[in-house]
Amino acid sequence: MFTILQCENQRKGLAKLFVRRKYFFHMVSDKGMRFMVLTINDKDKIDWKRIENILGKTARKTLLAEDIPLPPEDVGISPPDPAPYAHRLACNAAEQVLRGLTMEQKDIKVLLLDENAAFFDYARMALKYCGRLKIVTARQEEYENFSQTALEEYGAVTMVSDCAQNPDDNTLVLAPVLTKQFASSLPVGRQLRPLVISAVIEEGARVYGTVMTNFRSSLPLRYLEYKPEKIDSFVYAAALYSCCNVNKLGKAVPAICDVVADGSVIAEQVDFKG
Repeated sequence: MFTILQCENQRKGLAKLFVRRKYFFHMVSDKGMRFMVLTINDKDKIDWKRIENILGKTARKTLLAEDIPLPPEDVGISPPDPAPYAHRLACNAAEQVLRGLTMEQKDIKVLLLDENAAFFDYARMALKYCGRLKIVTARQEEYENFSQTALEEYGAVTMVSDCAQNPDDNTLVLAPVLTKQFASSLPVGRQLRPLVISAVIEEGARVYGTVMTNFRSSLPLRYLEYKPEKIDSFVYAAALYSCCNVNKLGKAVPAICDVVADGSVIAEQVDFKG
């Protein structure tokens, strides 16, 4: 479960009779969703500590409406981590790209950058479409059994290393988290030829090539109808996915994404065509 915090100024007509009520609650419980909406009547006079106490365990799973100011740093109110949902969409996007290639599978080479061996789902997905998967990780032992399974089940060769040598020798680069360390390992000023797909780009990471990131999908109407107007659709979907286990959202193919070239965003929220 999570909480949505929004503001509605009730100063007109009969609403004036209820203006002394500072907090209004209602619960949404439908179609696998379960979250609470807390409405305040004055966003300029927010008692953050009071709200933190009211929210209890959901304080650190709270979405703020766009017109609500951020709470002070000493208040334990924060949104749920959107990363699991972002990674799911990025992985789905990568699968669409690989599925659409006209090359023979044996000629498709994928490079997966997984420093902490945390993204086996990307690796398992890539094996269905490539003839060679190279995994760069600092925890090579975590992938030992995976390499044997890949060969037996998919007939794909898996190489595990701690160094991203010759990144151009790939059809697609999967960088779930694109770090400055990897970006800095590439020669400055040289274009990285293969497309890079990333869910999270670390601040300061700059790649001389094309990166697709910030994937977004269309939210089904049955979930959208419960979303308050001033809540971002992506963070709302991410909360449904992570906090309410609405797993259907994790199967969506992204509809739009950002395109980053040479470290700068050149196109925002463009149609994604895998």
